[in-house]
Amino acid sequence: GDSLFFKAIKQYATDPRFKFNTASTADFQSVCESVYGQSLEYFFKQWIYGEKYPQYRYEWGKIQTGSEYRIRITLRQTTGTSNPAYFTMPVDFRLTGTGLDTTVTLMNYAQNQTFVFSVPKEPDSVQLDPRGWILKQATGVVVNLDDVSAAPRDFALLQNYPNPFNPATTIPFELPVASTVRLDVFNLLGELVQTLASDKLYEAGRHALQFSALSQDGTSLPSGVYYYRLSVSGAPLQVRKMIYLR
Repeated sequence: GDSLFFKAIKQYATDPRFKFNTASTADFQSVCESVYGQSLEYFFKQWIYGEKYPQYRYEWGKIQTGSEYRIRITLRQTTGTSNPAYFTMPVDFRLTGTGLDTTVTLMNYAQNQTFVFSVPKEPDSVQLDPRGWILKQATGVVVNLDDVSAAPRDFALLQNYPNPFNPATTIPFELPVASTVRLDVFNLLGELVQTLASDKLYEAGRHALQFSALSQDGTSLPSGVYYYRLSVSGAPLQVRKMIYLR
């Protein structure tokens, strides 16, 4: 938000370590993180040290279900570079129609992603990033839909976001059918750190679990690389890596 941004700028400008002195990008990042209270490593890695900017193509459709309208937005992102292959960040979509003017914020954490949600009125248009916060190119088209349930076709363990994180992160996964799920987090030595889901039944669809590096008594895990593993009966094990920065 604007208030935190300008607070960070003021603190950076008046910091006695840097005022009338020299500073690095890492110094600026440290001030921003101290004001924000969370790691901004993923943002700086993409937008400061990375290359180019996102190019979005999105398709959207609607179908009436009772008194509401279910919306499906399929978002595809390219960058033209491997640094980064895609930009992870929240993206705003503005939906407008008769009696409807609302903005939803969706977390984009993959090159190809589908979102499904409901609104109380029928939208006539959908606009990506209506306030122009993102340096980007974007094109959108409306498509006819027979079904917007958008059930996943495969078992998928998705990348956590934010990554790197401090102190908490979200781990998403997809199930094509109702399944019993186990989700574990391990350290580099292969030692079990935390079990987020222990043989719990989930319906088909998209789900997300929260992982925190802080325990209930306030102690923290050491910084470093951690792995999270999805175990589903009848499907191969899936493992991904995440980074915790204190």
